[in-house]
Amino acid sequence: MKVTRKFQLIGAFALISIAALIYLSIPYARHLDDVLPWKSHGSEVEVQEDAPVTVIAEQPQTESPVDENKSEATVDIDTPATEQPQSESGGDENSTDAAVATPTDASEPTTESEQVKIDEATEEADAEADAEALQQAYAEDRQSLLAEIQGKAQDTLEPKGNKIVVLTATDGKGHNNEINNLFDMVTENREDYCAFHEYTYQFTNISQFQKDGRAAVWNKIPAVQNAFDINPDAEWVWWLDMDIIIMTPSQDLAGLVLNPDTMKERIAYDAPIKNNGKPSGVTVSRDVDLSKIDMIIAQDHAGVNAGSMLFRRSDWTFSFLDMWVDPVYVDRFHNEQDALSHIILKHEKIREHIGFVPQRVINAYSVGGNEMGWREGDILVHFAGCWVDKKCNERWQDFWPRRTVVEVPQDTSAAAESVESNNEADSAAAGPDSANGDEGEGEKKDDGADEKKDDGAGEKKDDKEHDEKEDDTEAQEGEGSR
Repeated sequence: MKVTRKFQLIGAFALISIAALIYLSIPYARHLDDVLPWKSHGSEVEVQEDAPVTVIAEQPQTESPVDENKSEATVDIDTPATEQPQSESGGDENSTDAAVATPTDASEPTTESEQVKIDEATEEADAEADAEALQQAYAEDRQSLLAEIQGKAQDTLEPKGNKIVVLTATDGKGHNNEINNLFDMVTENREDYCAFHEYTYQFTNISQFQKDGRAAVWNKIPAVQNAFDINPDAEWVWWLDMDIIIMTPSQDLAGLVLNPDTMKERIAYDAPIKNNGKPSGVTVSRDVDLSKIDMIIAQDHAGVNAGSMLFRRSDWTFSFLDMWVDPVYVDRFHNEQDALSHIILKHEKIREHIGFVPQRVINAYSVGGNEMGWREGDILVHFAGCWVDKKCNERWQDFWPRRTVVEVPQDTSAAAESVESNNEADSAAAGPDSANGDEGEGEKKDDGADEKKDDGAGEKKDDKEHDEKEDDTEAQEGEGSR
């Protein structure tokens, strides 16, 4: 009983204390705003005033759309988007010089210097396009022509066709650079000749064979070896220097010198071999065995000339080519031609495999007398020594238009038969009186022949004097032609 009474008194006291505390705190309720400042400012209002998104919402969306996903750093609050100048290309005030040089805004006129640059660039592009188109058209015309003349020579003598390789090689250097557009003209000249006779034409850049300390002319020897290697059907390789024009493309090599029958007629027997323009005391054998001839070459006024040579596929040829380019000879002689002359003069057994022919058969020069200088009907003209007096281009341009151009043969058999039949019909209709008329014409022809004969004698005399002058000119060039 006493305990219960005690708890009741404690509870009553507590209630009275709480009520007194509340009553005493009422005067201080008016100053709660000063004590607790956050009570009168909502957090949402704070965010709405400071957040940058409210700035974006106020800008006109139609004039400068802004990506809502952009960060605060990408928004320019101070400068409205409508005040920033925009060009058609999307550039601004800080655009590069390239943009200024080629303005894309049609409203901004180009300066005179800028227009000049634009015009020059356009002209250059047009010129390149035109050149490419011309080159393409030329290549197509060339292929068409070569297809038309392919094999039209209809050679009958052996060797023929791909048994013969016409080889030309250069490194693009040397005196040949004096001749304008040389490479293109040589290529055209020899491609036509080879297509006409169905020979194989090969061009080789001899710089691939260059070795330190060796003159470039030595590289023609490995070029010949290479021609045999990559043309397994070839029986003969004809080496031609770049400064040579094939003047009579109708002449086939078998009929010229390679067929055994023509070789027998062309080979020079007991001909003296020259050494620096002087007799060496060595001559070509009279009893030469044609079956052993593996190399065909000619001499000029000074000695052997390596500008035009023919090699037969044989073990002897391969061994000789290896020996010819041996360092013993390369170190001793400045060029391959001097080494060849030495080898021929000093080795009798080697001479048995070399066939000498008169110079004009395979190596006529652009100057010289009857034995040396080109005459109509000779297969080629060689401009050896033209660089001595700096007349290479002059002489080349003189001979180039005079060459015979390979053309597609026309079938004139039907036309010839028609003319012959018409002549026979006319003779029959004319009766016996036509015979007397023919005799009269025959007498006129004989008289004309006598006059022509006399004129020919005079022409020969003039030619002889002209040849003597050319011989003097060639002698003055001396070693330069070599």
